[in-house]
Amino acid sequence: MTRRIKVILEYDGTDFCGWQRQTGAPTIQEAVETALAKLFQKQTRVTSAGRTDAGVHALGQVISFLTDATIPVRGILRGGNSLLPETIRLVDVQEAPLSFNPRRDAILRWYRYEVANRTAAPAIERLHMAHIPYRFDDHLLSELCKMFVGTHDFAGFRSVDCGAKRTRLTLETFQCQRQGNIVTFDLRCRSFLQNMVRILVGGVIEATRGKIQPSLLREMLRSGHRDARVPTAPACGLTLMRVYYPGDDLCFESEG
Repeated sequence: MTRRIKVILEYDGTDFCGWQRQTGAPTIQEAVETALAKLFQKQTRVTSAGRTDAGVHALGQVISFLTDATIPVRGILRGGNSLLPETIRLVDVQEAPLSFNPRRDAILRWYRYEVANRTAAPAIERLHMAHIPYRFDDHLLSELCKMFVGTHDFAGFRSVDCGAKRTRLTLETFQCQRQGNIVTFDLRCRSFLQNMVRILVGGVIEATRGKIQPSLLREMLRSGHRDARVPTAPACGLTLMRVYYPGDDLCFESEG
């Protein structure tokens, strides 16, 4: 009997060239599919909720696949993890309806970007945080983030390689919070354009530092054209935290 399996996946993206399979380059998808092929003794293709870029991490990536194997979900979790590199882990494995599609059925995605805002670069978290040695104006930073919340055309905040046809999106949250020297940005949207989170974060930080004017960001939002003065924040600071589906609790304040 054919089963659909839903998996919550955690990974450190540092040593991978992103999620999607590429010829001659290590990817998360390839590593997961290779492990599952060994477990089931059969080629298994997985579908993900989103394609994270090179160097981007995940605590809550969602994937699914079809299998005829009778291995229980607990066995898939344990067996799969025994075959994966230590930088990738199956966190939760469940049976799902055959119709489930982790990308199409998602109603919201949550990304978090973290910055070490101090003179010295981080040592322990150097692969999971960006480093900005210049002090921010926290109030201005928060106000700039609010400017992007709501429905806008984000065409000016994407990679030149982004092929998405739909660029008008509703950004549900774009919040920043400081705890000591760590500044955290949380963004939630049903879908994101390629590099959108990193460009938004890079833009508000540059404006807060006075390197660009906030009016430049407003013009990019109005015109849909990227300005070269707005940087793309480093990939290491970005983590896919969670993907939401119908029936999930959307009480964001409780998620820390």
